[in-house]
Amino acid sequence: MARHLCKMHIIPGQHLEEDLIKTKTLWTLSGVQLTFNNLGLTKGYRYSDLPREFYAITQSNLPAANGIIHIVNTLRKKPSLDNLGNPEKTIGEILASLEISSRFETILENCGLPSILDGPGPFTVFVPSNEAVDRLRDGRLIYLFTQGINKLQELVKHHIYTAAAVQVEQLMLMPRIITM
Repeated sequence: MARHLCKMHIIPGQHLEEDLIKTKTLWTLSGVQLTFNNLGLTKGYRYSDLPREFYAITQSNLPAANGIIHIVNTLRKKPSLDNLGNPEKTIGEILASLEISSRFETILENCGLPSILDGPGPFTVFVPSNEAVDRLRDGRLIYLFTQGINKLQELVKHHIYTAAAVQVEQLMLMPRIITM
């Protein structure tokens, strides 16, 4: 739990405060999305899973040999349980319980592949959100479900890495990965 809490406060790369505000959105090592903005004269961020909480940057751009430090006004007290997963359940079971990925779950159920994500693994899965799947609603998704099942299976396989379970910090060091 402590390790996960630490990862929620670390963003890969070197980012000055000005760059954070311009970029607007980055992800922590734990995989949680941060949105940066100004509240009046105060600059800070919000976690995507706690949008009502604002974390103010009280001191910024402190240089270090291996990065940049920003001091914030409070420690995130409650790690998101959604991001902790459940080591007792398979990826397939977890996906079935998450609303944010329900459309990808529907694709998995209808593409003719066996329940691969209920298997022994290890797997690392890049799950497109419902919003990402909705971008295919211009007719492409209908084609994939009807005439393009082979292409749909290929699309699904591009989201699954089977060589091992990979953590965010490992992904940062990999120039590329080969999916199914």
